[in-house]
Amino acid sequence: MLRDYEILYIVRPELDDEGLQQAVASVDKLIESIGGIGQKTDVWGRRRLAYEVRHLREGQYVLTDFQLDPARVPEMETTLKISDTVFRHLIVRKPEPRAPRKPKAKAVAAAAAAAAAAAAGGGRGRAERRLMSNLNKVMLIGRLTRDPEMRYTPGGQPVTSFGVATNRYGGGTDGDRKEFTDFHNIVVWNIGKRNLAEIVAQYTRKGALIYVEGRLQTRSWEGQDGQKRQRTEVVATEVQFLDSRSSAGAAGGPSDELPPLSEDPGVGAGAGVRDVDPDDIPF
Repeated sequence: MLRDYEILYIVRPELDDEGLQQAVASVDKLIESIGGIGQKTDVWGRRRLAYEVRHLREGQYVLTDFQLDPARVPEMETTLKISDTVFRHLIVRKPEPRAPRKPKAKAVAAAAAAAAAAAAGGGRGRAERRLMSNLNKVMLIGRLTRDPEMRYTPGGQPVTSFGVATNRYGGGTDGDRKEFTDFHNIVVWNIGKRNLAEIVAQYTRKGALIYVEGRLQTRSWEGQDGQKRQRTEVVATEVQFLDSRSSAGAAGGPSDELPPLSEDPGVGAGAGVRDVDPDDIPF
């Protein structure tokens, strides 16, 4: 049975447009030759590498969505490792879509009873509060204030942290329009089959323009001096690289003391979008 995958691969930087297209066509042909189906390809263009690979500091990034039998993935990995044009790649299996759940009869009956009670006026305020939704969502576009740092929990789960600076404009005390900068702490975990923490740590660096989507989380710990510390950060569920070439020189944000490593609760990498325990973050 075919499963959904995506591959992020880096092509040698010295290739011109024609050579790049030939490299992309060779990867598409490889997918078809082992029984896969190519779906969509995005050429991100030339970017700087986070660190030197095979004496190269830059590469041309390409992202391809495809379907393939999981048993054929090792064959694809082996072929790409000996490629003359693709010198780095990462294949990630996408999480399976979940079918919408049908409401249970008891839940429907309870909701109907609550609605009837609210309509009758008895306990109306309490029913409205129970049915009221909550929202915790953050969307940011900004530049990295430092290189991403990937560490591991005692249970072996990778987690990447970095800072993002965003600019906004407003009136100053003298009435003139001024630019203000806000700094945000970002934490990235792997989500299901998506190796998001590794991708961010490997393919971006200080100064890169990115889009981050996630939720706010506040945690506290006791510092080495015995004082209690508190930190609010964004737990990212989506990260997109926006510029074709990472540029250095972003202003650094404030550096807080990081809490020590703590025990991992044992949530597996394939558990989907996880509810992160603040004590599980190793920094």
